[in-house]
Amino acid sequence: MNFLKNIHVKTKFLTSFAIMALLIALVGVIGIASLKKVSVNSEKMYSTNLQNVYTLTDINGNLANIRAEMFKVVYYQRSDVETRQSTENDIQKNRKNIAKILKLMRNKMAILLQKQNKNGICLKVKMTSIWV
Repeated sequence: MNFLKNIHVKTKFLTSFAIMALLIALVGVIGIASLKKVSVNSEKMYSTNLQNVYTLTDINGNLANIRAEMFKVVYYQRSDVETRQSTENDIQKNRKNIAKILKLMRNKMAILLQKQNKNGICLKVKMTSIWV
């Protein structure tokens, strides 16, 4: 303790400010490293999880279109053949879109499961078939 009494006040202040500057720099470096981790993890979350949500939204929109087209078929059932045929063609187009999206989702899921199995992560996923 006598050691601190023998040091000048100027030296004590400079030492304490240097220690504080080092601590602040250390906190900054840790913060930057943590932000990089957050950035990487958010990019992974977007590329794997959020893209599937967008795909499901597209499927939902196509199913809504099919419902609307089916109502048109019922409405135009006694109407002219050309209108009914164009409505049925729209239904088929929406069904094909849904089938294409589901195929892409299955491929993405297979790739994701392969990556996770390589990393030692085991997931059980049940792919249900959807009538299209």
